[in-house]
Amino acid sequence: MDLELENRLGENGQQNEGENDVNLSIRRPKRVLHFSDGILEEYSDTEDEVDQNKNKVDVAPVDESQMDWPTWMIHKAGQTKDSVVAGCEYVGEALASFLGITTSKFDLEYEEYKRREEEERLQKEESQGSQGWQINDENGENLTPVVVQKY
Repeated sequence: MDLELENRLGENGQQNEGENDVNLSIRRPKRVLHFSDGILEEYSDTEDEVDQNKNKVDVAPVDESQMDWPTWMIHKAGQTKDSVVAGCEYVGEALASFLGITTSKFDLEYEEYKRREEEERLQKEESQGSQGWQINDENGENLTPVVVQKY
């Protein structure tokens, strides 16, 4: 996080007595990347953003009626290539999602671990709640609680 401090100075360039005001501006990062060896904060004025804007090419509309045959064929081949690549990307993303390639490697195992821990916790609570009491229903007549002692 960058901090920029400015002291307020009087008209003559000197700090006035009694004025201890300081302007504080905090730049917030555009995004924060967490790595195993630290944190990287990216601000909006980084060089990557400038480089990305340089690589963008604006495609002007083309009048196909003014093209000769070879140029027109090359133009149509390029349009077809772009649409086929976009379709392949879409199908590839859908297939990867369907096959589970986009989820984390141990996501299913982690969910199973949490489910088992929850079951064990519930079993402990049930066993602690009814510990020492047992209903005697051998004959179906006597349903009085009987204390069972465990040694």
